Amino acid sequence: MIADKCPKSWRPSRLPDRLLTSEQALAGMDLAEIVSTQTYWHDPIAHPRAVRDAGQLGIPLEQILLGL
Repeated sequence: MIADKCPKSWRPSRLPDRLLTSEQALAGMDLAEIVSTQTYWHDPIAHPRAVRDAGQLGIPLEQILLGL
């Protein structure tokens, strides 16, 4: 099966010391897309999503935003 050959964890280039689950990897990609848009600061739905995704990664959103 192809699914058996998929990795069970991911190591993001921005967080090389951490292994992420598939759910965390998806949250990280979603978070990167959210905060990289020009509308982030004006979208009332984006902030709660960003907080949720940062929580899944175990990193405060403020720390992520400061690292941009």
